[in-house]
Amino acid sequence: MKKLSTLVAATLMALTANAQETWSADQLASAPTEASVTATTDNVTLKSLSSPNDDQLKDGYWQIKGGGNTTISDTFQHYLMGKGNPAITHEEKDEETDNGTAHRVYETYWAPGNETLPIRGTYHEITTKKDGALTVVVYVNKGNHNLYIINETKTDAGYQVVKNTDISVNFCYQNNTFTYDGTNIWNKGTMADDYILQHTNGVTQNRPAMGSITFAVKANTTYMLMNPKSQLGIYGFTFTPSTSAGIGKVKVENNVNAPIYNLAGQRVSKSYKGVVIQNGKKHIQ
Repeated sequence: MKKLSTLVAATLMALTANAQETWSADQLASAPTEASVTATTDNVTLKSLSSPNDDQLKDGYWQIKGGGNTTISDTFQHYLMGKGNPAITHEEKDEETDNGTAHRVYETYWAPGNETLPIRGTYHEITTKKDGALTVVVYVNKGNHNLYIINETKTDAGYQVVKNTDISVNFCYQNNTFTYDGTNIWNKGTMADDYILQHTNGVTQNRPAMGSITFAVKANTTYMLMNPKSQLGIYGFTFTPSTSAGIGKVKVENNVNAPIYNLAGQRVSKSYKGVVIQNGKKHIQ
């Protein structure tokens, strides 16, 4: 009975270890008051940054938006929206013009091939402890912005963008008739080769695009998600650990002298007739 109980416990532990983990911005009671926001589940850490320009800081770092025609599901109703574009360099200064003093902002934006990641603006970093599949629910403020997922592990070739063919998308366009009761047209497929979410279906709406992007992640790796010239809103994420290290590692010994139990869990002898359990397997004796 002890061996059977151990097997059942190991199986349950394996199933639990591979259960989905979800975090949603709906869990926030109000807009965060700090520039950096961190959310965690058992195997995932989300760190989001917002860096307003000097003249925007008075209104806070973050906004929580959503509801109505931006609700995606019961779980993902509101999204976290920061301020500032993800910039590699940033300079603000007042300049004299013919019309008086103007506040100027000079920034250099990230693009594939850059050897430096953004130092400010709005972006989201997600670190996973295990291999698995990560689904991130996002809001692209304007539908014609690129959406990049960057592996922050630098190689000789620099920082690598997750290939568009390795990203599954499921999104729709925000409009006044949008509801989340299943009557909407969801655009499903692979991320477009220009990394513009709405181009998945070949139609340019130039409307805000919202929905999910799903891609494979590696253990102990950090991924940055952003729109280089806009702010990427985030509803939350769902993480599904890989099952490759789950039940397949539960070892059942094939020992002919192992104890035998009936279906009531009572130990019986080899002369017992009927259905028995030995080495964690049922058979007729």
